[in-house]
Amino acid sequence: MRRVRARYASAPPPGSIDSRNKPSIAHCFAKDIGLAYNPPPHARLEYRASSPQPVVLLLRSDHPLAKKKRPATLDDLRAYPLALMPPTFGIGHVVKMTELAENIAIRATLTTNSLGALKRFVTVENFMTLIGEFAAYREIASGELTTVPIAHPLFAGAQARVLVKTDRPLAPGPLELLRWIQERMPMFAAAGAKGSGAARGGGAAVRKRQRQRKSG
Repeated sequence: MRRVRARYASAPPPGSIDSRNKPSIAHCFAKDIGLAYNPPPHARLEYRASSPQPVVLLLRSDHPLAKKKRPATLDDLRAYPLALMPPTFGIGHVVKMTELAENIAIRATLTTNSLGALKRFVTVENFMTLIGEFAAYREIASGELTTVPIAHPLFAGAQARVLVKTDRPLAPGPLELLRWIQERMPMFAAAGAKGSGAARGGGAAVRKRQRQRKSG
């Protein structure tokens, strides 16, 4: 979002945008564009861009799980004090779905909707939290904190999404902002480039088969 704000620093954005970890669908209806982490499907919202952003454990570099040099298991999540987002947030939703799928309970020592509080929490003893790695890039880059992947498809399959309403076309200003997000925000631009490459590759394969049939 810092890149989006910088783009429009000299003038108000031509549309409104909501950036949140929380899949607050009702709140998104008041905005032109929404950025959400792992939001549930909704009939009145559609995804205009997606980027794979697995849920990972955020913890100190000298945490016992970090020293094991392997992905964390569900048992690992229950072996140390854990801070979580509420179930109404994207990560909390993943936790709830995992509990239902595996018939287990993943209990939180602390529940908060503050990203800053979660980051402070994991600097104490052997505490840890669940997060999208992009949300703690500074702490990870500095070496203060590190991440451990989680060996479960629900955590590995989390996505960051760009949302728009299905029943209201975007005005020129918000449409320009949407295109900028799709093309210039690194996480969505990279995912879009991969998708375009796959599409081009698929088209080439179809044309090759057509030529082979004609020659045969």
